[in-house]
Amino acid sequence: MKKHFFITSFFLLFYFAGFSQANCNTPVHVSICPDTTLLNQTNLGMGDDAPSWCNLSGEDVVYRITVPVSTVNIFVAFSNLSHSVNSVLMKDSCNNLTGMPHTFYTGVPIHTFAVSGATDYFLWIDCSVTVNFNISFGADTSAVFVSHPNTLGNFQFDSSGCASPVFTNSKPFYQVKFNNIYQVNPMTLAPLNISGTLCITTFLKNTSGDAGARTFKFTFGPDYSSVQLPDSIPGFYNAGYWIRIGIGNFLAYNFFDSLSLGRGDFDGLPNSCLAYEFCFDLIPTSNNPTTTNVDVLILSDGYGSAFTGTVYSGCCPSYSQGCHLLNGGSAGGISGLGYGMSDPAGPLPIELISFDAIPTNQTVKLSWVTATETNNDYFTIERSQEGTEWKELQIVQGGGNSTSYLSYENTDHHPLNGTSYYRIKQTDYDGTTTTSDAKTVKMNLGKLFSIYPNPACSQIIVQSMDENNFQTNLFTNLGQKVEIPIATLDQTRLLNTMELETGLYFLTIQINGQLIKTEMVRINH
Repeated sequence: MKKHFFITSFFLLFYFAGFSQANCNTPVHVSICPDTTLLNQTNLGMGDDAPSWCNLSGEDVVYRITVPVSTVNIFVAFSNLSHSVNSVLMKDSCNNLTGMPHTFYTGVPIHTFAVSGATDYFLWIDCSVTVNFNISFGADTSAVFVSHPNTLGNFQFDSSGCASPVFTNSKPFYQVKFNNIYQVNPMTLAPLNISGTLCITTFLKNTSGDAGARTFKFTFGPDYSSVQLPDSIPGFYNAGYWIRIGIGNFLAYNFFDSLSLGRGDFDGLPNSCLAYEFCFDLIPTSNNPTTTNVDVLILSDGYGSAFTGTVYSGCCPSYSQGCHLLNGGSAGGISGLGYGMSDPAGPLPIELISFDAIPTNQTVKLSWVTATETNNDYFTIERSQEGTEWKELQIVQGGGNSTSYLSYENTDHHPLNGTSYYRIKQTDYDGTTTTSDAKTVKMNLGKLFSIYPNPACSQIIVQSMDENNFQTNLFTNLGQKVEIPIATLDQTRLLNTMELETGLYFLTIQINGQLIKTEMVRINH
């Protein structure tokens, strides 16, 4: 005789279901959207009554899932799954197969079931042993094919007079303060060799469209030392936090919006006078305008670029945020703005027979060919993250004087993540320089890292296929850095999360101060 258990349930942020006799006559009923999460599930005491053609000898659990008839995908996600399970989704009734059975493994907790034309589906969870788990349901309740034009708008500096006073009349879109005293060009940093606070406020506008500011990068001159800034600051316009990355005199803030949509810090309206103020504690050692220069680069979030395709909407399982595309934006239209307090002169153009920058999994191969060379002393390989500020990578000796084709090769063994630019600067014996056109390279170094389990309980494991040393940091969803024990085993990091509260966190991976990957993880206890 089958045992019957009293069913208790409640909805708050999560839905809890206790032990029950979950068979085809009395399934556990869930309705989505919004997403539904059921905690402390088990097949213990359920019975062995799944359809014979998909049944394992053992106890089964069945869930009745009610969705809008327009639903095209049902998402099922597990956490704390104690053993792999077989599953099968039925349409309209407990024995009407809609797709092939799927096996959930303990390390692969989510699956998408494609559905259509019904409001009730039945999910069988089948295992030959006792299994315990939490389960979460979500769905794509609509799918719309869209084709919209580019609405990036005019993302630019605001020189309309928002900044008053301005640092320099030639660039009336930013202000500088040192110890709360507004500065003008050239600055007067006093007292020297004592820590003070330097604040830079940039004024932006987007006269139309959707793009917003998502990254601010700061490069400080050599006459600043001990540059410090907060780990995070709240968004100026959008809900979310600016998270600090970088080391030394090369620092940046990346914005993470509260909904994890990849949006920038922008209120969505084509307003002027959008002010972004970042403050740094530092020690100035001189008042030399060149060596106390600060270069600032701003990158947009790319939203509003042209998009053609299917846009899904609905709700994601709580253990797998970002399961569908919530809007038609993409990162393809990222634009950049930059300025410096002491801008260097621009380079002279040069024409080569050929110049190529070819990415591989972990390196970038650089090759170029020259024709006749006259008084060619050496080449300098330069790289830039944004195409405005260039860093020297390596010196390659030139051919001096030559009337034949000469080929050169070199490799960047530590490329930047994302989009970067390469160019070749040629220097004559008399110091005259000419510079090649830039080549664009896109690298996805984040694919070299594995992060699991997610959700996690006692620890998060980060593994790298790259030889570079890397650093991991964990932030709360409020942007606060979390201090936890981290063990290092070769190219593996073990993050001890036993003392953390249940919830969502941001995990960041950096190499030499460069942000390589960001992933949202959930901690469950």
